[in-house]
Amino acid sequence: MRAYLANRVRFSINSDDPFYFGAYILANYCAVQEAFDLTVDEWMTILQASIEGCWCSEDRKIEIFGLYTNSRTDRSQSRLEC
Repeated sequence: MRAYLANRVRFSINSDDPFYFGAYILANYCAVQEAFDLTVDEWMTILQASIEGCWCSEDRKIEIFGLYTNSRTDRSQSRLEC
């Protein structure tokens, strides 16, 4: 994952068929955080790639990203905890 981030490879973290695989999206995010101790800025990079790669219209993508960035204006916390 660090290599992807360092090389600006766009990717997203997902949950496929959580009922069958027993992993919901929050559990996947927490597992990634525990394994890689990502910074808030690294999560923002993943978030942006996730939004840009989704099937929404461009207007909806701008709206979704705006909702998140407006709620996370305080970046004093450099790491996230699950």
